[in-house]
Amino acid sequence: MAYLSPNQLKQYEDEGFVSPINIFSKEKVKEIRRRLLIL
Repeated sequence: MAYLSPNQLKQYEDEGFVSPINIFSKEKVKEIRRRLLIL
């Protein structure tokens, strides 16, 4: 289970959201970017 770091928790309290949250592997991000460039 992932937990928020102290910095992420402060950002959430101050701004109401946390960004970025890494949900894809670096390889998957490269693939997604490649596909978007084709569009």
